[in-house]
Amino acid sequence: MAHVADRQAEKGSLRGLDAVNMAALTLQGLRIAIPTIIVIAVGAGPVNAALNAIPDVITKGLAVAGGFIVVVGYAMVINMMATPELWPFFFLGFALSAVTELNLIAMGIIGLVLALIYLQLSPRLMVEMMVVEAKVVQVQDHLVTKLMQF
Repeated sequence: MAHVADRQAEKGSLRGLDAVNMAALTLQGLRIAIPTIIVIAVGAGPVNAALNAIPDVITKGLAVAGGFIVVVGYAMVINMMATPELWPFFFLGFALSAVTELNLIAMGIIGLVLALIYLQLSPRLMVEMMVVEAKVVQVQDHLVTKLMQF
């Protein structure tokens, strides 16, 4: 879907982007709605029986695969934080979550505050953000120009 949306964006077609977005949302809704409707129609007893009929090898394998999701998540965060300036924040957050009993909301607030402080104190990042903002404005201007042509 993303490639189709990219093509529509390159054309400047807002209607096409709307259509792709609605199709993706419909598929996402069906992904949730169909199993839910089946479970409601069949009932809890047969669903529990079906889940209990799954061999232990498969359920244990799924548990291990679920553990990999955490590892992949950490790898994605580390990959995004490839800049050496951000490593201390990663380790600080990891250590703080391991040592304290803070929940995710508290950790998120602490992370947001630290990020805002870092942005205020880092002039190089502010320059980079201004460059990115200028590019966003150029893209917006291009899209407005395309819209005016319709």
